[in-house]
Order: sequence, then C-alpha cells, then structure tokens
Amino acid sequence: MEIGGEDRPLIDNTQLLRHLMVNKLIRLHDSQILNRVPNSLPASCKYERIEGMLLGIAIGDALGLPLRDSNRSTGIGFMAR
Repeated sequence: MEIGGEDRPLIDNTQLLRHLMVNKLIRLHDSQILNRVPNSLPASCKYERIEGMLLGIAIGDALGLPLRDSNRSTGIGFMAR
C-alpha cells in the first residue's frame, strides 16, 4: 500500500501545527523549514520497513527501553535496562 495513494491520501497538518504553536501546546518555534514541501520518496522506497521502524521505536519508547550502541552496518544492538 502506498502512502499518498488513492486509499491513503496525504494529510496536511499545517493548520494543526500552527494551532499547537500559537496556543503554546507544543514547544516549537516557527521556521521556514516548516513551510517547505519535502521531495517525493523514490518508487523503490519500502514503506513497510519505515512503518516497522516507527512501530519498533514507539514500542521501545513505551517500554522505556531505548536501543543503545546499535551498529547500523549490522543492524545489531541491545536493549538497555
């Protein structure tokens, strides 16, 4: 399933972000980078891997176990306790 395809339209969160900043609900300052449209990802991008990575980060964060001393070339790390 492709992000931004017919079944998953892209969502523009600009108004929500502005609301959060103006009402001081998020600690972020307005910047030109927030107004830039990012480049499209290449067709070879594997969205399932990105989703898996984000899910793993969320689970690790929820458990309070950040990945430490990971080796990017081998993908091996250990869970800190």
